[in-house]
Amino acid sequence: MVLLANYFSEMMAERRPSSRTLREVTFALLYFIKGSDRIPDSIPEVGLVDDALIVQHVLMRHASVLRTHWIQRGRTWPTHLDALPGG
Repeated sequence: MVLLANYFSEMMAERRPSSRTLREVTFALLYFIKGSDRIPDSIPEVGLVDDALIVQHVLMRHASVLRTHWIQRGRTWPTHLDALPGG
């Protein structure tokens, strides 16, 4: 989540034009913080599953863009994300 939040914040601060990556990252962040979604977050043990799946899907679809962004800012790319398809 931190990776997506940083990407969003930095793209907004730089006033970059919207891209598919930025739109999907924004969707994932909003879905995660929204309390009422496909599986309500209040349901014990499964409430955040749909949120996690959305985040994972966005990370998989945009791994190369996110990795490039992360590394260009002098950060070390989390190696566990390389195991994701597209990572």
